[in-house]
Amino acid sequence: MALVALCVSCEHHRGFESSLLKSETECLRVSGTDIFVYDPLTCQLGYNAALREYRVGTDTMSDYFSVRLSENPREEGQLIDKCQLEWTTPDDMRTMKNLTFEVKKLDEQGRVWLWCKSSKVFVLVRGLQ
Repeated sequence: MALVALCVSCEHHRGFESSLLKSETECLRVSGTDIFVYDPLTCQLGYNAALREYRVGTDTMSDYFSVRLSENPREEGQLIDKCQLEWTTPDDMRTMKNLTFEVKKLDEQGRVWLWCKSSKVFVLVRGLQ
């Protein structure tokens, strides 16, 4: 019985966690690990509507992530193919291409909750008007 509980627990961490929909802070999470979390005191948000690119980074942009979508998020459940994600690490930069994000949630403030099942990537970004 304990083995079954352990396996269910492990599976939960590999998939989408519904608690992420309660998040209100822009962030990047890969395989359950926070890579970047927006802090309004030390960070900036950027949005390029023409490129459908969202950027979140420190004031100096020494640490950041950006996600570029192939189309605008319009509704929950929408799948957006051919997306690109880029972020800094302590040593270099990482890039992931050809991601498919599912729009998990949209709100009136322009925030978008995105999930890529195959790469286990969660992104919460905000388009600025």
